[in-house]
Amino acid sequence: MTKVDPHFLYVFPSTLEAFLAVIADQKRRLPSLRRVFTGGEVLEDSVRSQTRGILGVEIADNYGTTEAFVRLAMSRRQLSCEFRTRAG
Repeated sequence: MTKVDPHFLYVFPSTLEAFLAVIADQKRRLPSLRRVFTGGEVLEDSVRSQTRGILGVEIADNYGTTEAFVRLAMSRRQLSCEFRTRAG
């Protein structure tokens, strides 16, 4: 990973936690890294803190399911239809 020197990482929080342990143990750096993106699992505050301390970057976390996003979109459309019906 250090040979590639990525600008962004997209990982599960559990994978990130294991990665941080290796990076810290080997005293490696990722100087081009700008942000870590996580998703698919709960992100613990301890992993967020370790990421700041070891990698020096913030995490953009997205935790949710596709079904939740679809339901939100459906709900917004239903609200829009109900509003037009009541207002019209």
